[in-house]
Amino acid sequence: MHDDHDHDDYGADDFDADGFDADVTERFRGRKVRRPQGRARLRDVADDDATDPGLARLREIGLLHDVVGELKSGKEADVLLARGPDGLLALKVYRDPDAGGYRPDAVYLDGRRVPRGRLKKVLDRGARSGLPPELALWVLHEASTLWAFEKAGVPVPTPLVGPGAYEIAQTGRVLPMAFIGDPDGTPAPRLADVALTHADAADAWRQAQDLAVTLLRSGWVHGDLSAWNLLRHDGRLVVIDVPQAVRVDESPHAAALFSRDVHSLLHSVAGLGIEDDPVRLEAELRTRAGLPPTGPFPF
Repeated sequence: MHDDHDHDDYGADDFDADGFDADVTERFRGRKVRRPQGRARLRDVADDDATDPGLARLREIGLLHDVVGELKSGKEADVLLARGPDGLLALKVYRDPDAGGYRPDAVYLDGRRVPRGRLKKVLDRGARSGLPPELALWVLHEASTLWAFEKAGVPVPTPLVGPGAYEIAQTGRVLPMAFIGDPDGTPAPRLADVALTHADAADAWRQAQDLAVTLLRSGWVHGDLSAWNLLRHDGRLVVIDVPQAVRVDESPHAAALFSRDVHSLLHSVAGLGIEDDPVRLEAELRTRAGLPPTGPFPF
């Protein structure tokens, strides 16, 4: 139960988003490992660095020395490789939804709650950084979720701001995280991109299932779990891209999203020679997490 005096909802009615289709699955194909891009991208970053208040704030507080290049570009955000006082770090720079960036599906927002004091801080600070409210909340949720996942024992890129809402909001659309990869700046590949021996594939599949169970036992559903959102570094899987994650005790769609995660994860590891029955697997993972094997999650 939640105290309505302590929280504000921001859900489906607050955003213009598409409806939820639990039967939708992605098609996954391997890609080459991406390395930092060349000088043209660096010039763009240098221009951004002069104007983006988030990057300026990171420099001001001493977390950022310089930007090296681009690790990944997507519809939601770019991920940049940068250097700081402790070595390499990754910067996730979100795109503005009004400028063609990602607009979250209402299914992820329905039931999501933020303490009122935290909400005001984030929106006020976001407005000063030029962020629309929905983007400020989306960034806050990913950073807060990374902190929560790490506390639950889930391997994730450690966020470098927070866990307080004001500290997260100070860097605007930029979320700094620990870099997962080699010292030369080569990022860890996604699980979907690697060729593994039978033994390594079996171990990766065991880890992926354990991660799903740990999240569920901790009260979370990733919401977009697949081999594309799992990095493999030194034989260990690391969970990434978590802004759409939902809490089991808040989201009325948590069970449906978990079912979709199981199907997507299983579909995405088919290239590793992994096969299983998704219905059986879903029931097993739910049972391991201490939940009923079928049906809605208990609130």
